[in-house]
Amino acid sequence: MDVYERTRSNLAERGQGIALPPFLVRELIARGYIGEDFPAQENRERIWLVPDQRCATGRELWRQPSSVLTCNWGLLWRQLRARIPDSCYHAGQEVAETGDIPDGAAGISTEEGLLRRADLVVGADGYRSRLRRQVVPGAAPRYAGYALWRGGVPVRLLGGLEQALDMIGQAYGTAVFPGGAGPLLPDHGDCS
Repeated sequence: MDVYERTRSNLAERGQGIALPPFLVRELIARGYIGEDFPAQENRERIWLVPDQRCATGRELWRQPSSVLTCNWGLLWRQLRARIPDSCYHAGQEVAETGDIPDGAAGISTEEGLLRRADLVVGADGYRSRLRRQVVPGAAPRYAGYALWRGGVPVRLLGGLEQALDMIGQAYGTAVFPGGAGPLLPDHGDCS
């Protein structure tokens, strides 16, 4: 297996808020993609909160059973990357296209002109995917009618919401506010 990563930079610290079903984590461990030591936070329910002037933690709308393991992208990326030999990981080499290579076999070509034979190509190259355009010409992302910004904010800056995070314990929350909603994924210290 070879992995071609278009960026030359280390991806280990990018992203926030990955939620995986427990059965998927068990399967990833069983197949050797991640280790038994995968540092994820177990969450058993989702709590929906709305701002409320009468309570610093907001008003709880409802609790929803939702068993997930949460982590951030950096943790998952490091676990996956650790299992790929350096000789098979090609940073800074963007796949330009897939298709037949000169000997008639299936393969890929990179921006640098490198041709590689491939039995299977998985394109995980984002919403502006070159490979999607090649495999499904005319397919294009469609605006879903909302935008989502995700990031990490230190609890001390949440102005009263740290009590809400204490309240939710082994759950994760969704704060609902005018114009949208956002996940509350507490960092319990062993997941970063």
